[in-house]
Amino acid sequence: MAFRKERKHIQMTTLILIRHATNDWVKKGLLAGWTPGVHLNEEGRAQAQALSERLATSHLDAVYSSPLERALETAQAVAAPHGLNVEVREGIGEVQYGEWNGQSIRKLVRNPLWRSVQLYPSGTRFPDGETIGEMQARVVAALDEIRAAHSKGLPIYHTRSSFHTGSHQ
Repeated sequence: MAFRKERKHIQMTTLILIRHATNDWVKKGLLAGWTPGVHLNEEGRAQAQALSERLATSHLDAVYSSPLERALETAQAVAAPHGLNVEVREGIGEVQYGEWNGQSIRKLVRNPLWRSVQLYPSGTRFPDGETIGEMQARVVAALDEIRAAHSKGLPIYHTRSSFHTGSHQ
């Protein structure tokens, strides 16, 4: 007797994680973090437009963003050709750097805590902020909620890259 396994078509949600486009704080060597008012610069707007054009023919079911202006601006550029509104989720935002928000990276590198962040990022707490491990848990939980809402779709997230790499770049 022969048995034939029935194959079921499994549909998965595809998540596209996109880092926000560039801003002047990057060029100035400042750690923007959750500092309000950090917008895309001219180069960043061109990057967002190029990304928008690249994804214009893709089928997107939703576009999500952290509340950071630079992430929202990037997300809006991608959402526009699809007629989608950007859904804001604080949970997918970058690390809460606390007192380090807005600081010069050159200055922070001289802080003894910088080495700890480099050697043990998941367990080192930023002053008045969170650990990268806490941020990763927060982001994974938020992405899982969004994934569940789009069990067969293609949502896009605009945020900072550090939540999935575990390091600041």
